[in-house]
Amino acid sequence: MRQGKGKRHTWYMEIIAKLCKTDERLLLATPFQLVDVNDTTSCDAATAWWIVSLES
Repeated sequence: MRQGKGKRHTWYMEIIAKLCKTDERLLLATPFQLVDVNDTTSCDAATAWWIVSLES
């Protein structure tokens, strides 16, 4: 998925993660998944990943 001036969403997430590393007491990068909402397998995998992340 592209946003803004042609940048992919992952680009923004990577930039934010780099910013978070400058002071992890202030900001914390969180894990994320890319999901193809038109693919049931992708959605199911992301749902399972999310449930496991909530349990830990």
